[in-house]
Amino acid sequence: MNFYLYQFKWLVIASVVGILIAFFFVVIPEGFLYDISGRDYGEDGRIENFTAITQLNDSSVLAAGYSSKASNDQNKTAYLLKVALNGTQKWVSNFKEEGNIKFNGIEEVADGGVVLVGESSSSNNNKTDAYLIKVDKKGNKEWSRRFGSKYGASFKVAKELNDKSLLIGGKVKIAKGEDSFNQQAYLVKLDKKGKQEWIKGFGGEYYDGINSIMESSDGGIILVGYYGTNRYSYSRSAYIIKLDSGGNQQWSKLIEKDGYNSSFNSVLENQAGELILVGEVQGKEGESYGAYIVKLNAKGDTLWTKVYQNLEKEDYYLFTDVKEAERGYFIAVGYKLIFIEEDNDYRHVAYAVKFNQNGQEEWAKSFRSSYQDGGFNAIAKTEDGDFILGGWIQDRHEIDGYLLRIDAQGEEIKFEKARGE
Repeated sequence: MNFYLYQFKWLVIASVVGILIAFFFVVIPEGFLYDISGRDYGEDGRIENFTAITQLNDSSVLAAGYSSKASNDQNKTAYLLKVALNGTQKWVSNFKEEGNIKFNGIEEVADGGVVLVGESSSSNNNKTDAYLIKVDKKGNKEWSRRFGSKYGASFKVAKELNDKSLLIGGKVKIAKGEDSFNQQAYLVKLDKKGKQEWIKGFGGEYYDGINSIMESSDGGIILVGYYGTNRYSYSRSAYIIKLDSGGNQQWSKLIEKDGYNSSFNSVLENQAGELILVGEVQGKEGESYGAYIVKLNAKGDTLWTKVYQNLEKEDYYLFTDVKEAERGYFIAVGYKLIFIEEDNDYRHVAYAVKFNQNGQEEWAKSFRSSYQDGGFNAIAKTEDGDFILGGWIQDRHEIDGYLLRIDAQGEEIKFEKARGE
């Protein structure tokens, strides 16, 4: 009797092992089993997403974004989190007294405070106002402002200039006729106390916007985003504008890719004074899309362009942000969509790629475990040469803000857990 029980026990164990092996090698596609060592942050029962991150002068990291009850919930709450470089949470603020707020951009300023920009909305209508708030280093509000038109506006990015003034960019709706609107790229300049100096609009007659701002080494200002090419909001071309220090336009260019709609999401200037721009392209028939990388010289002349995609595997890519690494190398982050045959659907995978100065891939890594979707919205470089990647991650039904630390080779640096966690 003991002999048969012994055989039965090992038969059960062998069956369970066989099912697990089948699950890992058949159900879960190749590349999914990645041991993620980052940290997720958020409240149970809510959705959190980090849209912008920065390392502060005290070496800690500030992550900004939003929190909501559901992915389609228009009533978003601002979400601001401060963590140590080891991932330990220091404090979190939500600014509920400010109303429905979504943060899109973050900038530490010279006095040690932080400016956060995004949009505010009312639960009574779909209109949004461009919104910014200045907080001290502990996250306490100092002042806030709202901008825009009666038809709606949103801020995407903030940049402190060398003269300590602030540039904030985004988009604003403008009435075009009795029942029609267009959308202009929207740029606001404030002094260091938040007082308005000027407001400017850029673009054409359709849908334009600013996604990133950079002060160049010659004292000028670089704006990047998209330029609408017809009345459909998805028809657009990647757009760059060069301004002088007074905000006067010197030149602008559309960096188009034949057969694609395109837009830029982020820009950096490397040590050679060249511009690296990253973003996305989409087939004009909507059939495919990929990440877009462009290198320009200081005059705006195109040195090379690259569409990063894998049509054979039906994997599609998008880059949201970029930071320079060493010797002209740069790291772009975002996400890729991979097709899962068993689900007949696409899944999001948080993604990072390192390129050399010629746009050739040095390494590419997916950051996803067996049950987790995710994506990166931002990257910040630490003072010791590592990188903090921020975005979101989903484990089954829970979506949380997500931070991951890597070195310049793409190797994960494990966040330590604080006592009691």
